[in-house]
Amino acid sequence: MCRKHFLLLLLFVTAANAQQPTERAASCEFEDGHAVTIRYTPASGKEQIPKGQMWGPGGAPMVLFTDTPITVSSHELAVGAYRTYLLNSNGVWSLILNTNVDPKAKYDSSLDAARIPLETAQLPSPQSETAVVFGRMGPKQCNLRIYHAKLGIFGAEFNAK
Repeated sequence: MCRKHFLLLLLFVTAANAQQPTERAASCEFEDGHAVTIRYTPASGKEQIPKGQMWGPGGAPMVLFTDTPITVSSHELAVGAYRTYLLNSNGVWSLILNTNVDPKAKYDSSLDAARIPLETAQLPSPQSETAVVFGRMGPKQCNLRIYHAKLGIFGAEFNAK
């Protein structure tokens, strides 16, 4: 009887874990060994990005970490963590970096460290889930790219000081 309960419990735990999206991270290391990293929960490619509202894949903001001072498209950021959102405002896309990383806190625009304009392009084939990646473009430069459904979102340039 105990073995039967154990197997049922194992099946329940496995099914519960299968429903929880796995958090992912993308990182880019600069020539000097410092890095910028972003954590996110992937969303299904079928998830719609709402217009005029803050969005993070999987229903949660992404979190950006930097262990060195950086500039992001001319905005200076100190070492630390930043809640990170995408915003589609009537076809004008922005990456928003906010200093409040408390997961229970509501978004407060007065705590924005930067709003970076982004560009978009249609992908040749749809992505099954959101992918967030960095491309190292030079010794001190990494560019962020986000792929969701048939949309490619790019334009945020991270430069180590």
